[in-house]
Amino acid sequence: MRRIKMWKAPRSGPASSPTSCRHSHKSDSISAASHWTVLPAPSVPPDGTMTTTNIGSGNKRYVLSPGRYKNLSNFNQGDEIVLQQASANSNGGIFYIDGG
Repeated sequence: MRRIKMWKAPRSGPASSPTSCRHSHKSDSISAASHWTVLPAPSVPPDGTMTTTNIGSGNKRYVLSPGRYKNLSNFNQGDEIVLQQASANSNGGIFYIDGG
């Protein structure tokens, strides 16, 4: 397998940073348009749910379902964060962090 350099466009603006591509391609030169696609931002999903459980030693387990989150807790070293899969609810597997 041959490693080639690809250009990946940032969230907005022109392509600016090279990344390595490990895919096998028949051609030595591949345009960025054939490998990377910029998708529109998804619509904001309904609020997700977060369940918090104490797991001992002051640590917590946070289980988040797909959805929108505002004012998330500050996660600490030793905490466990579980992101549920898309089929956990009808929010399409999107985790939308609004503000941090």
